[in-house]
Amino acid sequence: MDVTTCEQYVLAELEAAQAANERLAQENERLQAQVELMEANLNAEPTRLERWVTEKGRKALFDYCTSYAPDVTDSDGERVPFDVFCEDYIRDYNLPKWLSKAEFARYFEPEFRKAYEDAIAEEQE
Repeated sequence: MDVTTCEQYVLAELEAAQAANERLAQENERLQAQVELMEANLNAEPTRLERWVTEKGRKALFDYCTSYAPDVTDSDGERVPFDVFCEDYIRDYNLPKWLSKAEFARYFEPEFRKAYEDAIAEEQE
């Protein structure tokens, strides 16, 4: 066993702490570079292909999980609320068991809104 003085012990501890600090600083730089790369990918504009796939895939999924647009007026001639219209529009047997009608309607709200407004416009003609 080496006998060290208090000064030698403190210096050895200091050197070990400095080495650990340098390793952590290098790891921090590496992780920061990864974060910057991920942020760049996240903020990148989608390619034409990605936009096309998103648009067509979203439309196909919406069409797959909906049936014919229901009427926007009920039997009393009153306007059907938007959420009721959405619920009547969805074919729940095509939805996965883990996805509720309400969640599907929220996600595809722009498509449902357009169908609702188109049905209102068509009815007014």
